[in-house]
Amino acid sequence: PTTRGTLLHALHHNIHLIAILPDKNRGCAETVAFSPNGRFLAVGDTTSTVTLYDLSTSPITKQALTGLVPKRGDGLVAVTFSHDSQYLAAAHHSAPNGEKMPIVVWDTNNYQVIATAQEPSNAIAFLSDGKQLISTSYDSIVAWELTSGQELKEFARLSVPANSRQYFPAVAAHPTEPAVLIGYNDGQFDLWSPLNSELIDSFTLELDAAMTGLTYHPDSSILAIQTFNKIILWDIEQDKIIAELRTTYLAPTAFSEDGQKMLLIHSDETLEILDVNSL
Repeated sequence: PTTRGTLLHALHHNIHLIAILPDKNRGCAETVAFSPNGRFLAVGDTTSTVTLYDLSTSPITKQALTGLVPKRGDGLVAVTFSHDSQYLAAAHHSAPNGEKMPIVVWDTNNYQVIATAQEPSNAIAFLSDGKQLISTSYDSIVAWELTSGQELKEFARLSVPANSRQYFPAVAAHPTEPAVLIGYNDGQFDLWSPLNSELIDSFTLELDAAMTGLTYHPDSSILAIQTFNKIILWDIEQDKIIAELRTTYLAPTAFSEDGQKMLLIHSDETLEILDVNSL
């Protein structure tokens, strides 16, 4: 079977995430991400530990990744894979005293740290080519380049509007273009090209709660907008809402590679797979 089929097989046989998430003695799962090729599940917990699960093996194997300093109570805010699944990045919550917390990037082939940055971060996303990483804080969107050394190289920075700093911006990398969509708490969305530091497009939606996550459909026609109390599926081309799913989720929505299925991870750590066409 394809790796995406391997992912769906693993999900159907592990409907409750507690079967493969960290044990409760080490902390609670705080953020999760599936690799685009369907092979890996990355889990960040409240001890600042990232565990990589290989869903293609039977039984499922796991590897705790090194490079982050465990700090109980100051967990991870995000884990994300590059589009080719070769790299995994993780980011800490920004410390309230302004202390810079690390961004770490690993190679999934050998679990080695390949790059880091000491920068406050509350969301991260790889651009479509897998060589640039976007991070956000309350006042800045930063674009980083993976270099041959172990320090991420900043090559672009965008200031968050002053009236949008109550909550941290959400970001989603465009599936095919070297651009990132930024969502602000007031419902404003900006499509930004870090390579030339230009705003490509902007639009506004009325939201009744602050955004906590954004996910593009693989063909970029649909945007999943996650808030504190629901997920909104927005048809970008037709400029309309397709569906609203009112519940609380643990992590951002994930689409299958063909875009037909949508994976939801509930706050009680259960998984739900929905048919996008039936919504």
